[in-house]
Amino acid sequence: MRLRVVDGQDTLNVTVPLVNEGYKMTVNLADHAKLDGSWELNNFVTGGVTVNGGKGSEFIVNATDIIRGVAMKIDADVGGHGTFILAHGQYRYGMQPPGTLEFGGKVANGVHVDIAGNDPNSMPATAIGLTIDHPNDFKGSITLHGGVAGREVDLKDMAKAASWSFRDDVLTIADAKGHAIDKLHIDDQASGFNGGLALSRTATGDVLVSPGTDFHGLLALPTS
Repeated sequence: MRLRVVDGQDTLNVTVPLVNEGYKMTVNLADHAKLDGSWELNNFVTGGVTVNGGKGSEFIVNATDIIRGVAMKIDADVGGHGTFILAHGQYRYGMQPPGTLEFGGKVANGVHVDIAGNDPNSMPATAIGLTIDHPNDFKGSITLHGGVAGREVDLKDMAKAASWSFRDDVLTIADAKGHAIDKLHIDDQASGFNGGLALSRTATGDVLVSPGTDFHGLLALPTS
């Protein structure tokens, strides 16, 4: 399914039936177009949703959007005062695909992402997760749930990251000189932990954030 918003502002409400394997939808926003979107992607749904934004376009979320078992990518600025809930779907063969979300543009401070947590029965090598392509442009907030540690938040392009600290629900990432290069509002409610975090750095310069027990640490490059 493809939708193109050409001009002005419009509203799109999407509810996908319970059984819809391989569902795919692409929304293309023209320059300066604004879309007020509402999504409810339910159990037994697999596939993906992509929102492509032109210059000055904006995807507005003012409701609670459920992303269950579907990969969603928004390549447009995101505004409004709403919540994305990421959760596992349910597949008829027993495996549970994760809900994932990727932000490719700016995200306003009224936007919240609630990550329901990793399910031990989910598909191998997959986890519920949020990917932020431009961490400095993310002004929203995040809540982590779930008792299984794994990749939860992927912060792209953080090659200068050298250390981190977590205090009063604010994650601060600093460079080698101790200067803050990014701050992220995170509420860690994961069961089985003490409210701390676990951070690691990849060879490509990403920083991965998940529930943990630490409140500060170094971000060394992986040795293998």
